[in-house]
Amino acid sequence: MDNTITYKKIIVIACIAAILLGVFLHFAYDISGNNALVGIFTPVNESVWEHLKLIFIPFTLFGIVFYFYTKKKFSNMLLVTLFGNIVGMFVIVTLSYLGNAIFGPDNMVYNIISYILAMIVAFTVFYLGIYNPEFFEDTKDSTVIGVCALTLLFAVFAFNTFSPIRLDMMRDPTTKTYGIHKEA
Repeated sequence: MDNTITYKKIIVIACIAAILLGVFLHFAYDISGNNALVGIFTPVNESVWEHLKLIFIPFTLFGIVFYFYTKKKFSNMLLVTLFGNIVGMFVIVTLSYLGNAIFGPDNMVYNIISYILAMIVAFTVFYLGIYNPEFFEDTKDSTVIGVCALTLLFAVFAFNTFSPIRLDMMRDPTTKTYGIHKEA
């Protein structure tokens, strides 16, 4: 069987699984009884920033698992995972503010569709990136850069869960609070 077809099927299945994992992660912090450790990996409030974790965590997890599943066949995979994350998060931010401007805040159907679309875009970028090495050089340096950048991005998410920068995108629109601590 052609590996391209097999990998394409795996990526489609992984996209669906990542979407479902993101839905679970959306509620995991509340389900955990507001456990701070869980909050590092999940949204702790309804801010746009915290909801970027719904792209980052499942998508990065997929990228890492796929990297090892393919026996490191694509050394650019983690760099492509980083780029897919950035594009997916850009889609979330853009559609979130666009949706708020058009439909007002808290339009659940729009937010769900936006999330699914952002995840599909991220996985499309991933697929195109691993099969177009001219966009992402396929070298050992690609792996190092990808690991370092993904680790840094995770650290930024973790830090801002507990000590968020006071930006509008980090403020919960319903409670007007920031991060895991319910302080305004």
